Amino acid sequence: MRRLLFLLALLLPLALFARPAQAAEHSPVELGDLYLALGDSLATGFETAGNADGQPGYPVFLHQTLLAADLTLDYANLGMDGESAASMLLPGGQLERAEALIAQERTQGRRIALVTLSIGGNDIFQQLLLTSDPDATERAFVRLRANLEAILGRLRAALGADTPLLVMSYYNPYPGLVLPGDEAPRADLLVPRLNTLIAELAAAHGAGLVDVYTPFLGREAELTFVRIPYRPLFEDLFTNYDFHPRLAGHLLIAERFALAQGLPVAQAHVALLARN
Repeated sequence: MRRLLFLLALLLPLALFARPAQAAEHSPVELGDLYLALGDSLATGFETAGNADGQPGYPVFLHQTLLAADLTLDYANLGMDGESAASMLLPGGQLERAEALIAQERTQGRRIALVTLSIGGNDIFQQLLLTSDPDATERAFVRLRANLEAILGRLRAALGADTPLLVMSYYNPYPGLVLPGDEAPRADLLVPRLNTLIAELAAAHGAGLVDVYTPFLGREAELTFVRIPYRPLFEDLFTNYDFHPRLAGHLLIAERFALAQGLPVAQAHVALLARN
């Protein structure tokens, strides 16, 4: 009898450690009905014509991961190609449509399980490519702060305090690239600053920050369509400097969002990566 009690004492901690979370400890995602994706061309899966691969953006793969984890959620993607924080706030724009969808779901007795957001990149990358004027860059960051503050505030108000809202940081598509008129790589300075702003405002509005910047470091040629080593800027600019992710990049972004919710990447993603 003593030996049996001794063995039970040894095994009990292991059983407690290995036991999955009980059903009573539901996450907000488990208790919802719809995964809502918002954002820019990263959410839609757009690439320039020379690189178009016909593959969707990361939200589709994230939804697959949710389904693989037995989270039978419906899916809606309101993302728009070329969307900026400024255009997202326009009357009748993406944010208003998101608010209407959230309200409609609530009226039908359903709730949003998860919202993902990729926004702000176009506001700053326009400055990256179009001007080296530091004053114009400062004005762009001031506008972005105000617009992103409004977007996150309105989303949080529409969703309530408990719905997971995940905002991604941006990878640097042009590491080390010195543009004409610059003394230092402009993207290396602007992208971390953009991500600091996103992180600050996400924290202020109870949104989770999904780090996409770090896992892309050193893998830009593998995960995006940017040609590294760089070609001359005048040589097929849209194809060689297309900052959108390849399939592998979208799968990695989806994985980062999944891990932020404690979910493993779907095995289907692993198979896709092995073939591409």
